[in-house]
Amino acid sequence: NVCKVFTNLGYKVKIFNDQTTNQMVKILSAASKEDHSNSASFVCVLLSHGDEGVFYGTDGPLQLQTLTLFFRGDRCKSLVGKPKLFFIQLRNVTFLSVTEAGMEKFLHITPHSLALVLSRVCREDAEGPPSSSSSPPAPAEVWEKLEHHTGYEVFASFKAVNMQHFWNKALTEALSEIFFLGWIDEHVLLIQSQEVHLEVLRNTWTRRTLKPPQGFHIKCIGG
Repeated sequence: NVCKVFTNLGYKVKIFNDQTTNQMVKILSAASKEDHSNSASFVCVLLSHGDEGVFYGTDGPLQLQTLTLFFRGDRCKSLVGKPKLFFIQLRNVTFLSVTEAGMEKFLHITPHSLALVLSRVCREDAEGPPSSSSSPPAPAEVWEKLEHHTGYEVFASFKAVNMQHFWNKALTEALSEIFFLGWIDEHVLLIQSQEVHLEVLRNTWTRRTLKPPQGFHIKCIGG
């Protein structure tokens, strides 16, 4: 249940059913004008019929870009620099729109996949005490390596730090069955596995025991 998942993640959830195209435009326009200064991110989930780039309301089609443009940096200043995620389910096809600093990309996500939205640990963070939502501080001599890495290296680090939960057999089994799917804009890690294993990762994240790759924080997960 999408509502339950995001509620458990601490989001304030609003639900709108059976909307016309005009109603959807008004709802998202109003949302973009709200003050999100105290929010860490914004997530919008759209469920309907359509095709890539086109979404259907109850009265006809609408270009998806019409809905996401409200959240560009020049239109929604209180979300500048924060993740803005649009999960778009069109029949059996899912797209993830990642909007950052006014730039937007639509990504096709295959079935049974998960997106981890990450942020880099700055040098100042690395010098402070570790928290439950960040990986251990990196030694100074390997810092430069953390700033230049491939997506697969990030994926391998994510698996390695979480495989240390050897007492959690469900988690270690799930980690052994996940596969690297993609690395988007150097902050969205896409992984794929059977739904039962992805659900274990979601539950571990909800309990705040899922560790990020070294040199990163996990902002949120979706998919």
